[in-house]
Amino acid sequence: MNKRQLFNRAQYIYKNVPVYYNLAKELGIDPDKAKEFEDFPIVNKNYMLKWGSSCISPEHTVEYLQGKLISCRTSGSTGQYLEILWDETDYKKSLIELWMKRVKYYNIYPHNRLTYFFTENGQDGLFISGEHELGVCKNLLTDKGIETVYDKILQWNPEWMLLQPSSAAILCSYVNSHHVRKPEALRYIEFSGELLADEVRRMTEDTFGCAVADQYGANEVGSIAYECPYGNMHVMQSNVHVEIADENGNLIETCGQDGRIILTSLTNRAMPFVRYDIGDRGCIYKNTCQCGSNKPVIKLASGRANDYIEFSEEERAGSYLFVRILDKVNALTQGAVRQYYIEQRDYDFFCIKICRDDETEPEYIQEKFLECIDEPRLKNAEYQFEFTDELFQVQGNGKYIYFKNRIRK
Repeated sequence: MNKRQLFNRAQYIYKNVPVYYNLAKELGIDPDKAKEFEDFPIVNKNYMLKWGSSCISPEHTVEYLQGKLISCRTSGSTGQYLEILWDETDYKKSLIELWMKRVKYYNIYPHNRLTYFFTENGQDGLFISGEHELGVCKNLLTDKGIETVYDKILQWNPEWMLLQPSSAAILCSYVNSHHVRKPEALRYIEFSGELLADEVRRMTEDTFGCAVADQYGANEVGSIAYECPYGNMHVMQSNVHVEIADENGNLIETCGQDGRIILTSLTNRAMPFVRYDIGDRGCIYKNTCQCGSNKPVIKLASGRANDYIEFSEEERAGSYLFVRILDKVNALTQGAVRQYYIEQRDYDFFCIKICRDDETEPEYIQEKFLECIDEPRLKNAEYQFEFTDELFQVQGNGKYIYFKNRIRK
């Protein structure tokens, strides 16, 4: 999409989609008098959270009311929940370039057997079986559940796996400490959802002996960038427009200078995102890569790096256990939890701050939270709750975080 097309799209959205129409009124902006795409303001998740269903395009309102749109929430890995809506055709379109790269670089097709890990969002069971995929609930990635998980993976014998780096680290630790065999058909692993550390990449390559690649994406816009075999994360320009801005919202034109990552979806028409601050930081390089692509390269400076829950000096589990609990609470309370932040102060003591909606009593949310705990070591822990009606900021390395282990301050 060229600059003029991008401007026309943004102008149309600001004149027709309620959340943007109201933002223009608040800021005194007349979309008809805008001259450049950059004349439209940068928005963040907090603003979108406030407007709810007003973020939906009028053309898709009937589909929304009929339940025909794909609905998902942001992963909760930042502690903030935003319901994302997609038209099914647009959603599939958003994945075309990603699949073309998977096929080109690693010979991976949609029919190849996949294993992926999910955070429970009201699904039944800890495993989801499809014709070409096996989903595994992250809740099982504990000392007690990992053996069951790995046995299931071996039975499925995936040709590729889609993993968060924290999940990959747990799998690698299990394989290496128990000297178990690798899936015979496995030939590719793709990382997504968290900042990928070099040590996790090396450990995964050494453990599973297959090709690995990193993918940067978000539920709001789909795939943002994908790593080529030469280690560069090329922007998916058919799906998203990427800008880098400083703290004051000014565009950073200097190649390689770090700033806020600002995204505009080119495919999500049901719930458009225009100049959206995703909460990550990074920089853009413009050069021709050895892979043959001349598309901009993005380098992340911060992302979803997760601390681990510690139960003792020897026992730990992924902090996604809490994401799972809060997802279940939202399923039971029709999305009463808008944001949360959890600190671990001791092996059995956690402080939990929750931003709730205006209609649900704190006592009810607290009751449902405790009911939804099914990990025995968390069930026996002590919790201190704090409730607020206002969204709040907790940042780590420029990224909103939802969990922090403070046992070793």
